[in-house]
Amino acid sequence: MRTISILLLIIISHSAQTQNLRKEYFKHLVFRETPYSFTKGRVPISVERSARENHYRLTYNSSNQLVLIEYRLGSVLINRRRAGIMDGFRNIATKTKIEYLGNKEIRTFYDVNNIQCNNLMNVYKEIYEYNKKGKRISVKFYDKNDLLTDNSWRISEYSWT
Repeated sequence: MRTISILLLIIISHSAQTQNLRKEYFKHLVFRETPYSFTKGRVPISVERSARENHYRLTYNSSNQLVLIEYRLGSVLINRRRAGIMDGFRNIATKTKIEYLGNKEIRTFYDVNNIQCNNLMNVYKEIYEYNKKGKRISVKFYDKNDLLTDNSWRISEYSWT
């Protein structure tokens, strides 16, 4: 009986977390020249319109933190190479998961089959660090073996002061 109670609590907790997720739909993302800039949608669209057009779905947690970026057509992930010239966004992939641990933001990249892959900057993971005021102070790039690596611009990390 105790095992069933614990399992039920886990299911209820997961459901509550899932229900707190907010989703927004956009035709494009704001162009980002530097990893210091935050990811934002541009040209919002309705859920109905997203069912028939390529779009970015941005998912936010209950703390209003971006936790998932997906390039989709309806409910299907599609290859970002189908994105137009307006989407020169190189620091994401078809699916980008974002986790927050302490003062770190960890971004990992996935293809249309939900398999971890590199983004267009040739990195598998980006780890941002924040200061006590919540400002980004650095980002480091990692390869598929979780080793620090250079991105396609031959840069392995940035720091900002």
